Amino acid sequence: MFTLRSWDDAQALGERLTNVRRLAVLGAGYVGLEVAASAAQRGIEVAVFEAAPRVLQRSVGTAMSVAVQRLHAQHGVRLCLGATVRAVEVSAATNARNPVRLTTTDESFTADALVVGIGAAPRIELAQQAGIACGQGIRIDAACRTSDPHVWAIGDCTEQVLGDGEPPIRLESVQNATDQAKCAAAVLAGKPIPPAPVPWFWSDQFGCRIQVAGRSAAGDEIILRSVAEKRLAFAAWHLRDGRVTAVETLDAPEDFMAARQLIRSGRFIERATLCDDRVSLRELVTQT
Repeated sequence: MFTLRSWDDAQALGERLTNVRRLAVLGAGYVGLEVAASAAQRGIEVAVFEAAPRVLQRSVGTAMSVAVQRLHAQHGVRLCLGATVRAVEVSAATNARNPVRLTTTDESFTADALVVGIGAAPRIELAQQAGIACGQGIRIDAACRTSDPHVWAIGDCTEQVLGDGEPPIRLESVQNATDQAKCAAAVLAGKPIPPAPVPWFWSDQFGCRIQVAGRSAAGDEIILRSVAEKRLAFAAWHLRDGRVTAVETLDAPEDFMAARQLIRSGRFIERATLCDDRVSLRELVTQT
């Protein structure tokens, strides 16, 4: 059984996969799906078990989930969605065939190895012991400063308010950690706080790139734009009150970059214009 928290964890899993024929993955978030894709590309039989009715449910909208599910199915990954895991048994015998048994309400699945990717818990014990305010992560302000004015924090372990009247959230991405590092460095050097960046994230699976920018919310209007020259490629644009708030793309980097600019500018855009595939992305960005 494997978890993924560190470089050493990744190295150990990579080495173990060389002897694996059948892999079970618990969790269809980004970690679980990236492991599934990597294993399937090595010729390993993979089954992914997820309690939610679709993959990436906490991260993307239905259209992207469906596209990613189709991508994995085309590469032979078995997706067991809406699965309730009742038990996981691991044989102590070193030479056991299929030493892992995963039991759901519907079936019993045996495998050579199990990867558990069901979410990350930040290590905030040190901050708590120091009396620094914490919620789901270490709470920081716009300058990445904690409740102790002499302590800054950045990265996946932090939670931050990103909009007026909104609760603090944790953003688990390399880019967020990089942006926070730049912010903290500027403040420590006595420079102004940089403008708030547009959050973004990416994931590579089966040679396809998923890119997400902005922050979506329930009630957003979603407009799909296809990329004619690519079979699976598309972009799901999120509109709220006539402004682009988020985008989810699959192999559509031009849409991703254009949407980031529009999210950053907060400029009003006509729904009909965004729906019209005849309007180029350049026109979308430069229209006044």
